[in-house]
Amino acid sequence: MPEFQETTRFRSVSGFGWRGTPLVTSTRFDAVGAARALEAAGVERTQAEAIASAIGNSSENATKADVSDLRLEISAVRAAISALEARMYRALWIQGGAIVVIVTALKLLE
Repeated sequence: MPEFQETTRFRSVSGFGWRGTPLVTSTRFDAVGAARALEAAGVERTQAEAIASAIGNSSENATKADVSDLRLEISAVRAAISALEARMYRALWIQGGAIVVIVTALKLLE
């Protein structure tokens, strides 16, 4: 059975600081305290320790590299949206021009 650790350190991105750099904060998960709370709530000791250990080990934390990768993906999506917007405006102007030509032609035929 794996050794029961007292605390596990979590890192999470809590915002962005100067020049958009992520502010990384650390918090601690008290596995022993969680196990004791589960035990006090009526869960058997071995189960409480296993649950607390699983919670402490299963947390996924965002690293600076993860945040950087996410920013690159967001930039790519923004570029795709901008390109789509440009194509939509171009189509709108073409349709508007076609309407003007058709209306003018109908007026001349009267």
